[in-house]
Amino acid sequence: VVRGFFGRYYQPPPLSTVSGPVLAYAVTKGFGFLPLYGERDEQHELGLTIPYRGWILDLAHFRTGASNFFDHDALGNSNLFLPLTIDRARIRGYEATLRLPQIWRRAGFHLSYSNQTVQGSGGVTGGLTDFEPPGEGYFPLDHDQRNTLSVGGQTTLPLRSWASANIDYGSGFL
Repeated sequence: VVRGFFGRYYQPPPLSTVSGPVLAYAVTKGFGFLPLYGERDEQHELGLTIPYRGWILDLAHFRTGASNFFDHDALGNSNLFLPLTIDRARIRGYEATLRLPQIWRRAGFHLSYSNQTVQGSGGVTGGLTDFEPPGEGYFPLDHDQRNTLSVGGQTTLPLRSWASANIDYGSGFL
């Protein structure tokens, strides 16, 4: 089965982000805060699903372009993360999932791998304004989503119940 997808999305900005003592703290540390704008995305996806004797291999490639991309930045050395919007972003990824045949019509297992890169370009268009992106080209965003691996399974139990488990691994921290 070959599949394709195209979509355009709008994500409105948060109605409330920073005020009161947090805003006062940010100002004393030399931070500024600009109004946030809504994010606009355009997504393309192409996929292929191959079934063979109960096995299912699913492959996908996706690409998303965004303007006023929502991200976050830490307030100084604190655990406070505040939203910001970046002029442009591009997200590219590949995913592969292998589903094994069901065992006794009750249990199934799967293995999934995803490689994704998220890059931004341009300046900060809203939110926390101490973040200074590189002058030219693209720079990395969401570093924790580069490679992910997931293995899991599920089984049907008596009395219309079920159980499932997943083990996930992620990499990409800079």
